Amino acid sequence: MKQLLKLIPILFITVGLRVYSQALNSPPEIVASGNFEYCPLTYQNIVDNVSIVDIDDTATTAIYIQISSGYNSLTDRLILQGTHPSISNSWDIATGKLTLLGLNGGYATYTEFENAIKNVVYFNNSSTPSGNRSFSITVGAANYLPSNGHYFEFVSALGITWSNAKLAAESRNYYGLQGYLATLTSMDEAVLAGKQSNGAGWIGGSDEETEGVWKWVTGPEKGIQFWQGVASGYATSPFFYSFWNTGEPNQYLGANEDYAHITASGVGITGSWNDLTITGDSSGDYQPKGYIVEYGGMPGDPVLKISASTNIAIPTILSTTAATRCGSGSVSLEATSTSGNVFWYTVPTGGVPIATGSAYSPIITATTTYFISPFDQTCNASRTALVATVNQLPTISNVTANSRCGSGVVNLSAMSTLGTINWYTSPTSTLSIFTGTNFITPPLAASTTYYVEAFNNGCSNGIRIPVLATINEPPLVFDEMVSFCEGTSVLLDATFPNISYKWTSSETTATITVDKPGTYTVTLIDLTTNCESVKNFIVEQIYKPKIKEVLVDYNTAEIITEAVGDYEFSVDNLAYQLTPNFVNLTGGFRKFSVSELNGCGTDEKEIFILLIPRFITPNFDGNNDEFLIEGISYYPNASIKIYDRFGKIVYLQTNSVKPWNGTINGKQLPSSDYWYSIFLSNDLPLVKGHFSLIRN
Repeated sequence: MKQLLKLIPILFITVGLRVYSQALNSPPEIVASGNFEYCPLTYQNIVDNVSIVDIDDTATTAIYIQISSGYNSLTDRLILQGTHPSISNSWDIATGKLTLLGLNGGYATYTEFENAIKNVVYFNNSSTPSGNRSFSITVGAANYLPSNGHYFEFVSALGITWSNAKLAAESRNYYGLQGYLATLTSMDEAVLAGKQSNGAGWIGGSDEETEGVWKWVTGPEKGIQFWQGVASGYATSPFFYSFWNTGEPNQYLGANEDYAHITASGVGITGSWNDLTITGDSSGDYQPKGYIVEYGGMPGDPVLKISASTNIAIPTILSTTAATRCGSGSVSLEATSTSGNVFWYTVPTGGVPIATGSAYSPIITATTTYFISPFDQTCNASRTALVATVNQLPTISNVTANSRCGSGVVNLSAMSTLGTINWYTSPTSTLSIFTGTNFITPPLAASTTYYVEAFNNGCSNGIRIPVLATINEPPLVFDEMVSFCEGTSVLLDATFPNISYKWTSSETTATITVDKPGTYTVTLIDLTTNCESVKNFIVEQIYKPKIKEVLVDYNTAEIITEAVGDYEFSVDNLAYQLTPNFVNLTGGFRKFSVSELNGCGTDEKEIFILLIPRFITPNFDGNNDEFLIEGISYYPNASIKIYDRFGKIVYLQTNSVKPWNGTINGKQLPSSDYWYSIFLSNDLPLVKGHFSLIRN
């Protein structure tokens, strides 16, 4: 089984040999040394020494130098420098291979090839290259992979089937190494083999035995599974490696695509794998163009020294750790590189290092940018910027407290020299209630102190400034109901200590006098806090009482006033009462009075009451025996006529009217209704009505 090694970019230098019978020709031995660090945009020799020893020969036709690991066709080049009259060279950009040839296809001595190899340089056209490159020197055209010591060769054979390719590969021999269809168990193998193929090329993987169980069926790995399933499957142990193209393997359209090959250039991922039938297509990208032969790892293989390898490392900065602090002081910066070397500079180019090593702890007062590189100043490589940040400590530059009249929100503000402002409810609380320059408090019923602290990217000087939200109480006033009597005026008094006044009627005094009803409003302004309160005087005019009429019903009466008010009532100036109704009145002239309870005047009306009986019962029991008109005595010229139901006068009395006992000429009149007509004076109308005479 192949040994799995760490991938290292390697340069192959392959020595083209004379064609002798392998049975008679011993392979040469190549020894090369050189492990270098590459400075960007420079030309770096790939060896510091190389020697080729061959007991049979002193010359050969070709040397092959391969960038076997880490190759980037866009940036990497191998260049032969100097003058070498006996040697020509050619660069294959697709495979990353430089071929050194004897002039005109002839021979050049090993010494001449050694001198040429020493003048081969590596160049990268990027100002920021990365990674490592490995180079190899190999006798023969096969490509050497130092990570496992194997050789790889693409053999062109248009249309060859997989089974024939397997037989052909196993019939090949490379300096005694047994060939087989390549088994690619690591990325560096897959990449190197993929570079060699100039079209679809067979490799030694198959799931012919069990569909979906992909095994290597050639070489030292024969019988080892490396994949389970189709494109959605997974790589298996012990390699856990595959390089299938996107969507592969797919057993396309149910065909027996049981054999692996490297895809043609331009079909998906360069150098990746696909599954095909044993014959592949008859033309196009999926027509087999040949096969990949691998040499090495088989039982009985000789130990060859026909290849040597060297390395170039391109140091890069792997990681950086910036630092931030609050205010001036020391910061700890860190960086690592692939080479282990870290040089610290204050400028992006030029200058000399101010420090070396993976850690640097300068004392700074302001944000400073440093530049780091895995190279010293002799290499003009690009440098990585690393910032040491100093967040300056902010201070509160201005605060604006505020006040309001009565409960509610208060607008507070604060300014800082830098950063943001946090608001707190106490000098020590850890949880801020607001961030910003303008803070609107929640509704407040009393004066409250808040605290502000400035932060710049989390940095603070630790000082909190109090900001007072003041709640001033406006003057405590109440609306008043005020009344005045008709025809008078009233004083409205809004006197309050330390106050100025503004009446809607334009007065600015504490009191005003008004003589009209309505609402009078005054604004009271506290001279200390400027807080305002509004007081309303609701002024009501009390009208003088006025009797509209007195309704008399026999011996009862009711005083009706023009308006409703707070009145008291009296008859003949006797005791006053709150109700306007009177009973058991006697006949004659009666003076009805009404007075306003608040002293806003009195009105009187004199009414003559004539008490005319509604019935008589002349039975001599002393009750209602006579038709007696009470009050008629006030009219000495009064006269009365009484009629029966037929209109006949049954009683007539002039001047000094006397009671009637229900008789005529001494004879009792029967029970019935009788009518009367009473003359009082020429100024008054006749009083007419009826009454009942009832006899038991």
